[in-house]
Amino acid sequence: MASKYTGQNISFSGCDMVVSIDSVFPDGTKFNRVIGSLQTLTYSIHMDKFPVRSVGNANAKDYVFGPRTIAGSLIFAVFNKHFAYELMETASKTSGLEKYHFLMDEMPPFNITVSFANEYGETARLALYGVRIINEGQTMSVNDIYTENTYQFVATDIEYLNDGTGSSSEGLARTYADQVMSGVRTASPASNPIPSEGTTEQGPQVSVQSGNNSMTVNVGGSSATDNSARLTS
Repeated sequence: MASKYTGQNISFSGCDMVVSIDSVFPDGTKFNRVIGSLQTLTYSIHMDKFPVRSVGNANAKDYVFGPRTIAGSLIFAVFNKHFAYELMETASKTSGLEKYHFLMDEMPPFNITVSFANEYGETARLALYGVRIINEGQTMSVNDIYTENTYQFVATDIEYLNDGTGSSSEGLARTYADQVMSGVRTASPASNPIPSEGTTEQGPQVSVQSGNNSMTVNVGGSSATDNSARLTS
């Protein structure tokens, strides 16, 4: 008999990952490309926690939440062309700025999706939303066998690594609905599930209405009523 404490762990190597970026430009043009030259992606999340103190006690009574920052780095292998050349060219044409020279830190926010698939058929996904470039650098040396392009970025939200196969926007919309049900968030920001600016396709719209001991959740035009204050998807 198998022990109830045993479980199966699934892992992925760097060779099992494919990174794609998508963005929507001001005129509504959608851009989606696989970035094969990306070698390394890192992210970190920092939230300030401020102590609540009382007179006569050296220890903090508790800690309250402060602002959160999501940031990370991207490292690309450099070939004969900048990895975002096509992205910047599309942005300049759609914005009517063909004669204007701009750099990556002026690009509109974009989303990054990391797709995982190993040789056993297992899949997973990680997503970063509203990515903006804040630093760019490149290393060239006679002592290096290849050239690297490095970036630091900030993001507005992240969808943790999970084994779901649905779109990132649908997953984030469900998260907003769950948070509204639990009182963590109000229903007002739920109409914009992807926190990237400048996008015209925002995924399913979510709204919540309550009354008469029941709650109705509308997602993408379909509604569901739960009299037990519990959302099922």
